[in-house]
Parts: sequence; structure tokens; C-alpha cells
Amino acid sequence: MSTASVENLRVAILDDDPLFREMVAAFLQSDQTVTLHQSGVYDELLKDLTEERIDCVLLDYDLGGDNGLNVIQKLHEYFVDVPPIIMLTGDGREKTVIKALRMGVADYIAKSDLVANELNAIIRKVVRKRRKEMQARSEHLRLSAASGTDPGTGLINRVQLDERLQQIAQLSPKARSAYGVILVEIVELTDITEKFGLKAADKVILAFAKQLQKPVRSNDIFGRYSHNLFLIIANVLSDAALLDQICSRMSEQLLTRLDLDAASLTFSGRIGASLCDSDTPIGKLDLSRLLDDARAALDKARESGAIYVVADARSVDAAQAPSGRVEAPPGAAEALRSVDRRREPRLRVYRKGQIVIPHLNATIDCIVRDMSKSGARLRVDTPFVIPQEFELAIIGEHSRRSVELRWQKGNDFGVVYV
Repeated sequence: MSTASVENLRVAILDDDPLFREMVAAFLQSDQTVTLHQSGVYDELLKDLTEERIDCVLLDYDLGGDNGLNVIQKLHEYFVDVPPIIMLTGDGREKTVIKALRMGVADYIAKSDLVANELNAIIRKVVRKRRKEMQARSEHLRLSAASGTDPGTGLINRVQLDERLQQIAQLSPKARSAYGVILVEIVELTDITEKFGLKAADKVILAFAKQLQKPVRSNDIFGRYSHNLFLIIANVLSDAALLDQICSRMSEQLLTRLDLDAASLTFSGRIGASLCDSDTPIGKLDLSRLLDDARAALDKARESGAIYVVADARSVDAAQAPSGRVEAPPGAAEALRSVDRRREPRLRVYRKGQIVIPHLNATIDCIVRDMSKSGARLRVDTPFVIPQEFELAIIGEHSRRSVELRWQKGNDFGVVYV
């Protein structure tokens, strides 16, 4: 690899001594192809690594109240790929150096021996090595993509999914409408990424994919469509009620828990689904439009807080379908009536709640599955004798509502607000 391949470098330094940072800046300023980002505390370095393309990190071992080894650990917990790190040590003791190398430090320099030429040479050496490693990794990812596999989950990737969607788009309208498309997103992924980093987010995606795979039928096509989106293509025989049932079954598997070293994360999913377009003539349907109704249903789920929304792709405005309900095609009305007999629209949700029994000073965890203006459907882990009246608290809300029991079937029961 040529020298030109390691020009235009962005180097970050974390050192709590501003005079030493300025000395390093002076060492590097003679090379116009190097830009130095200076940080005195960890949060400043984290900001630089998040917002900039940093090629190398110079890290002081002794940071006053912290040390470089702890910083390395935190960086590896937050980022999937950490730039090569050069440790700057005050004394160069063998024990310190060994610890640093075991934690993946690319090289080390004793501060007392620091000279401009050596610093520049070491920076370029470690960056050149990292770029070779990244080139090999990119080739591996390219081969994975060519094989049709998503490297993060092991599922089929977007290329394969788009090929299948293209085949469906070329079918006759009647044959096309036999298929349903289901989009599933991880609701909390953005928050998890911001709080715990990209590495934790990748673990969440993998855990969610494994959980979602459980309710997927053997003849369904299931893959990862984008960073936060999974796609299921299901043959539902043009039956919107069957598509609703599949989404309902999936919704019961979307709450996932992942135990990490530093935290236990609980995350959930949201679903938007539709039958494939049956109005556009054969050969006239653009691939990008095939998922429009499912995307609109997913948007509706986000807006309403529903766990899933199923829209009929044949309706004029599928996104306006009530949450959790379907504008049914001819012949499906009876099936839908058996699914939802409420007098008012219900909102399918998956929220944590607590049954509060004040006179017993007792609380029981529950899941709120359906909500309407007048009541809710609750589920508990184990059956027990529920009192006729109690209070319902929704986790995250700062209020309780008095409710009255109307029915109970196994671990599920319905309540009305008093």
C-alpha cells in the first residue's frame, strides 16, 4: 500500500494535560495531511468518534480520575469498530504495556521518548494496517452480499428480498394479491444505540431476528430489509383476515430481553402489513410501490401506538384503516367479525402494566394487549383469582385508573374503566 493511501488522516488525542496536547499538535502540524482533534475528557473523544471519521486515537494511560484501559473498554462496548489506538504512557512500565496490548492497543509510546518523526511513523503504520484489515473485511461483506446473506443476522438480505418482490410484481393482479407483505421494526433501537452504542445495537438486532423467526411459517420468506427493518413475504391466499392472524401471532413474540455485561435491555417490535397491490395491470407495478401500503400501515402503527396495523392494499386509503383492524375483501367479513366484536375500535398494544390492589398492598405485573376508550385486555404470566375491582397502572405513565373486571379466560381478562 502506497504512502498516499494514508494521507489526509484525522487523528484524535485524549489527554488531560493541555500542554502535552499542544506539543503533539506541534509535532503533527508540519504534515499538512494530518488533522488533530483534541480532547481532555472521555465525552469529548466520544463526540469526535461519533461525528467524525477518525483514523487513529492517541490515548494517555493516566487520565487523573480515570485511566486509558477503562477508556478502551468503554469504546469497545460502544462502537462496533474502534479506530487503532496508540497508548501514551508516562513510564513505559512493562506491566502497563502488556495490559494495553492485551486489550487490543495497536502500539504504545513512552511520553519521555516522544519525537515527531517516530510519532508520525507509528501513526501511519497502524493506520495502514487497519486499512488493510478493513479492505479484507469489506471483501468478506461483499461476498456475503453476493451470496444473498445478511452478515449481521444470517437471514437473506435485501437483494434476495427485492428479487422475490420483483417476481411478485410481475404476476397478474389476482395472483399478486395472494401475497401479504409484513414489515417489522425494532421500536427502541435508536435509543439503545444512543445510550449503549453500535455494538449493543448489533446484538439487539440479532436477538430480535432470532425471536421474530419463531412465529414465521416455514413457507414464508423472511429476511432483513434494512438496518432497522425486517420483511416477511407470506402467501395468505388473498385473505386479509389470515394476514391479520399472522400479524397477531407475531405480535406475541416481539417483546425481547437481552442481558449484556453492563445492562439488561428490553425491546419490542412494531408491525405494518398489507396485501399486495391488485389494481395495477401486469407489468406496470414499480417495485418501490409494492411495499407502500405496508409502509403506510407501519406509519399508522407509529402514530397510534398500536403494536401492529394491517391494511388492505386494495383500499383507496389503506393507512386510514383503524389500528389492528382490516378493511376486508369480499368473503372475509365473517372471519373478521369473529376476530373483533367490540362496539368501538380497539388499539392493539404491548405495554407493561401493573395490577394494583391497594387494600392488600399488592402489585402484579401484567401486559396490556388491547386498549379502547372504555377498557383494556390484560395478560398475566400465571393465572390467579382477580378481584372484581382494582387499579391499573401503565408503566411510564404517572397515573392509575380504577377498573372493574368484566371477563376472564385463563391468563387473559378484560376490564372496563370505572
